[in-house]
Amino acid sequence: MYLIWTIINAVFIILFFVLVLSFFTKGKQLFDTKYGNVVIVILVIGVIGLVNGKVNNSKNEYAFPINNEFKGRHIKQIRTVIEDNVLFDIALLVRLRKNSEGELIPIFSRSRVNGFSSGHEWNYDFAEIDKIDDNTYSYTVFGVLDWHLFGIKLYGQPKELQGTFTIDDF
Repeated sequence: MYLIWTIINAVFIILFFVLVLSFFTKGKQLFDTKYGNVVIVILVIGVIGLVNGKVNNSKNEYAFPINNEFKGRHIKQIRTVIEDNVLFDIALLVRLRKNSEGELIPIFSRSRVNGFSSGHEWNYDFAEIDKIDDNTYSYTVFGVLDWHLFGIKLYGQPKELQGTFTIDDF
């Protein structure tokens, strides 16, 4: 489905720029055809998308609440792919630090999209990370995958991604 949405976005962008160039060369004749209303709608959506060109201010980070005293500055960092698609992957980075009992506790996480994500924007909210045994942790990541058409958000798909990761000993 992600591939189809990316193709739709690419076709819409190409069509928009072809219509803009046709407007400059043909002028009013472009709107006098039987598809004149469709041309106007595509041009209006394209202009709104260009004007709406916003920058994503979401840092896609989450700092875990810290209840314990930490021993030293030993930090372990884990990267794992939490969703693997044809075009892009959603990755999770987790930083762990030893507490006063010597256990590794998550203190920070970040999630982002790697790959070609045209028309999609990942907004990571937070993660829940639980220790299963000494080296294995389970995670549940919460976020929203926004679907855009030429810069205009059409749909927000809530996602809850679950899995496990293991860490190597120090």
